[in-house]
Amino acid sequence: MDAIRQSKKMMYGYKTKYFYLMMRFIGWVIVGILTAGIGFLWIALYMKVSAAKFYDDLKLNVLFVEI
Repeated sequence: MDAIRQSKKMMYGYKTKYFYLMMRFIGWVIVGILTAGIGFLWIALYMKVSAAKFYDDLKLNVLFVEI
């Protein structure tokens, strides 16, 4: 529960940025649908790495703000 609280605290004020990041993949998702799902093998990984990088950048940003 502590990890969830910390995550909510970190995401405060950054939810719209995360939403816009995920909306950038709409075109890629359409391409994945058109390729009968084969494209999702790469698209899903790219989306996950982008989300992880966003979270890492957010951790650094929040860490420097708290110091």
